Formats: sequence, C-alpha cells, structure tokens
Amino acid sequence: MTMDNTSSVTPDTIVVRNDKKFITSPIGDEIVMMSMESGNYIGINEVGAVIWNKLEQPTAIKEVINYLLSIYDITEEECSEKTMKHITDMAGQEMVLILE
Repeated sequence: MTMDNTSSVTPDTIVVRNDKKFITSPIGDEIVMMSMESGNYIGINEVGAVIWNKLEQPTAIKEVINYLLSIYDITEEECSEKTMKHITDMAGQEMVLILE
C-alpha cells in the first residue's frame, strides 16, 4: 500500500523507485529519465543516481543515508537533511513510491 502524504516522510519510511512511470538512461554518472505519462524529462545528478539505484528494492530512507555516508565525505546531519529533501521531492514527482 502506498501513501500520498510526502510530509510524513521520516528516516524509517520505506520507499521504492517507481519504475513503471519512468524510462531511464544512464549518462556517465548521471541519469536522464522520461515520464511515460507526461513525456517530461528529468536529469538526476551523480548523488541522485546513487539514490535512484539504491531504491531498486523497497528501502528505509535511513539505509540510503547510511549508504551515502559510507561513500561520500559529508556530515550525518547534512546528509540526512539533503537526502530527506531529495526523496520528498522525488515522491512529489512520483519518481518514488512511499510504502507503509
């Protein structure tokens, strides 16, 4: 079951990428996506691509944060804040599904 309220996203929230609505293509370390519904294109930078790839299977946001902390030189506070915002933005564009 999916939730529509992106404001309730917490580190314990389980999310998964929404492969059914987007066609993706890697371009170097980045990803270009096209919405199959609207035809709009979205570019994802290297860090966004790492997040997208990590969300192939349902994953708690805190697991994504811990993974990013293991590969990037960033504080836990900054990583958590930016990851939560990015995933919330992705959910708002239906790029990820928020699971209960």
